[in-house]
Amino acid sequence: MDIGPEDMREYQEMLRQVRIDLLADNQQGAPLAAAVYHEDMMTILRKIRCYTNPGGIECSDQNRE
Repeated sequence: MDIGPEDMREYQEMLRQVRIDLLADNQQGAPLAAAVYHEDMMTILRKIRCYTNPGGIECSDQNRE
């Protein structure tokens, strides 16, 4: 399946917002999210994504997951 660059950016932003929301739930004490999504893990995964795609929005945005 061929995804155009604009659609790819929209998908990446959507997934980024989901990750931010999951971290927000973790910080508010939601037990389900806290059991899976840890802030340190999310930071490591973001660094990996930015290493492989340094032009990604999340790599330069102040609101990082």
